[in-house]
Amino acid sequence: MSNPEDRFEAGDVSFFNLPRRRLVFGGISDRYCLVHYEYGGIAHGYLTALFELSGNNPNLCGLMQAAGTPASTSLPKKPTG
Repeated sequence: MSNPEDRFEAGDVSFFNLPRRRLVFGGISDRYCLVHYEYGGIAHGYLTALFELSGNNPNLCGLMQAAGTPASTSLPKKPTG
């Protein structure tokens, strides 16, 4: 998996031996880890995985898969007026 903003293989054919996934963002707390990444290929899309941390054994709590634009890390703007 490549870092955010780094190159990755967005298509089906690999020309440059690049990773097929690219991190969009991630987060971690004492109990959970969240990973949101982009994957390439004909079915280009985004996947978010939530893990519960328990010692050395992370447990997958849920997955969400989507096509289109990545999730935003910005907060919604406050209404004015």
